[in-house]
Amino acid sequence: IEFAKTAFLEIDTASIMSRPAALAMADIASDEGQFEDAIAIISDLAADKPGDGYLYKVLGDALRRDRQFKKSRNIYLKALELGYEAGSLHRNLGISLERLGEDEAAEKSFRLALEANPDDPYTLNYLGYWWAEDGRNLDEAISLIERAVQLRPESGYFVDSLGWVHFRLGAPEIAVQYLEAATALEPADPEIIGHLGDVYWALGRHKEARFKWRLALSFSTDSKEQEILRGKIKKGTSNQ
Repeated sequence: IEFAKTAFLEIDTASIMSRPAALAMADIASDEGQFEDAIAIISDLAADKPGDGYLYKVLGDALRRDRQFKKSRNIYLKALELGYEAGSLHRNLGISLERLGEDEAAEKSFRLALEANPDDPYTLNYLGYWWAEDGRNLDEAISLIERAVQLRPESGYFVDSLGWVHFRLGAPEIAVQYLEAATALEPADPEIIGHLGDVYWALGRHKEARFKWRLALSFSTDSKEQEILRGKIKKGTSNQ
């Protein structure tokens, strides 16, 4: 990575490779969690090319990854105003809108994303999981997630979603198979491990459930998630 950074920095700003190099530097910064640096790089590019909708889309992505959902929503809308169209833009706009609680607009964006790319596993999974979490459109939700898993069977996150929607549909005996597979694919993800604990509890496997919740707690870095897990370890859940 350091070698790549040095090489990108050596590219002349007048070169046709200057913009791709800057975008690559922004990608590296985002991957390293240095979102302020990524946002600054892309903002400079967008300032030089104010009519380039793609740059606004990329800027929106950096803001969204930094959890600045209101700003990312506005930047994505700017990209659309400038005529940039892509399924990934509609999907990422949908994510920002959903995080802001603008559910109707979010759903519209996700559907536009699927119109543009019906086989985008990320849109299929996000929309299906969102619906499953809200307890609505569950039949359609499971169809979307099944398609995502067909497209990316190696993704523990997608397999987890499929297990979770079965659980929400009241079928823990089916859900457990998927969630055990998901934890094998993503053995250190606290949310996936916690889901498996919930299903074990619903199946009456209380000792195993508490073991999974304790394991999830050991991996969790989110204070809200940690509080929820501690409550489950102490009292279990209402799913019996």
